[in-house]
Amino acid sequence: MKKLMILFVCLAMAQTAIQAQAIKYGVKLGVSTPDIKPADVTALRFKSGTDSFSLKVNDANYGYHIGGWVRLKLAGVYLQPELVFNSSKVEYKLNKIGSSTSEDSVTQRFNNLDLPIMIGFKLGSFRINGGPVAHIHLNGDDGLAALKDYKATFQTATWGYQAGIGLDFGRLGLDLRYEGNFNKFGEHITFGGNQYEFSKTPARMTLAAAISF
Repeated sequence: MKKLMILFVCLAMAQTAIQAQAIKYGVKLGVSTPDIKPADVTALRFKSGTDSFSLKVNDANYGYHIGGWVRLKLAGVYLQPELVFNSSKVEYKLNKIGSSTSEDSVTQRFNNLDLPIMIGFKLGSFRINGGPVAHIHLNGDDGLAALKDYKATFQTATWGYQAGIGLDFGRLGLDLRYEGNFNKFGEHITFGGNQYEFSKTPARMTLAAAISF
């Protein structure tokens, strides 16, 4: 009986050790820079009440993200699902067209919950990974809402992909990723019941520092 108890304890300790090696989890904090330039986006023209306007991207600012991750080792590769809060901001140049012209700057801020599922492999401390990402819209601050006949039609969820490299230093890690999306930038902009689209799908580079526990 005593031998069985010792064997049970040894097996339990071995399983714990294996699990500790196979599963990691931690938190991450980083910044992102959208790959959107004013010249990339076709200015749209629309009417708001009796006035005519043109609108185009003036600047896509740095955003930030913070969240957690779990890394599961599976037969030489790893699966890493993440839960990340992401905030980004875009500034538009709004021009009034007519006998009296004016130019204003308006801002939209987007807050999303991102759900990447990364698949990758390690070469020493170097990592290569990629996978799909879901963006769930939470809320935002819409500077265009003051315009007459404007309606925001944010999609509840959109899809994209991420691919990048990482480097681990013990419990610390760095990740550099490129993110592309399958939805056009500005697809949500609607004036007077008419939906307007920009010509470029959004993309961004993200850089994050992570710590594992």
